[in-house]
Amino acid sequence: MSVTWCTNKSGIHLTGKSRQACPLHRSETSATGAAPSGATSMLPSLFALKRGSAERAQDATASRELRSLAAHESDVTRRVAARNEACPPDAVRSLADDPSEMVRMAVARREHIDPDVLVHMTKNDPTEHVRALASTNSALPVDALPGMMSDPSAVVRMGVTRNPRLPDDALVRALQDRSRHVQTSVGREIDRRISARLGIAPDNTEAIAFLRDQEWWAMQSDDPAVTLVRSLYPDA
Repeated sequence: MSVTWCTNKSGIHLTGKSRQACPLHRSETSATGAAPSGATSMLPSLFALKRGSAERAQDATASRELRSLAAHESDVTRRVAARNEACPPDAVRSLADDPSEMVRMAVARREHIDPDVLVHMTKNDPTEHVRALASTNSALPVDALPGMMSDPSAVVRMGVTRNPRLPDDALVRALQDRSRHVQTSVGREIDRRISARLGIAPDNTEAIAFLRDQEWWAMQSDDPAVTLVRSLYPDA
């Protein structure tokens, strides 16, 4: 069985068995059904075009150009535009609802972003991994974080507990979460905060465990309880 391939400047398309089906174009017949070499030679150029637009999205600084690239047909280009910190706020807001999950994840990771965009993503994005990424972003408003602990996804709630701006009282309440994975994440964040704030070495697990059962969130590094713990369990 022979297959006829027709090539033109716009691309490659199959015309079927009959050469007469496409008389205006150059046709070649292959017994194996493979595209002629001239047809496949256009594929690298298509990849080059996508790569070129992605490179432009990475290096662009002009708002007008970035708006255009943020609406590009290639999701790779839109993802790179979302990562570009020069991308204008209105384009970022549009990309927050992009059909591509990878593009939305790039938006959720942005350092400079309108907090309202992040709140929108944590509430409305259909993918838990995108909501989780957005929930870890330190650009989120502090007062929005506790409410995110009611997300039905444990992945998202774990993300919230890793946000350093989550208030201490909300973090402590999260120890009662129904998910053991979330509870574990909360414990690690509490240990990190105790170590960082009270000057306890991260590997001094005995001292951290002792302080974890105290009102550590109300303590300073020179608090008598901290001084006592240091004497009982000195850092290595």
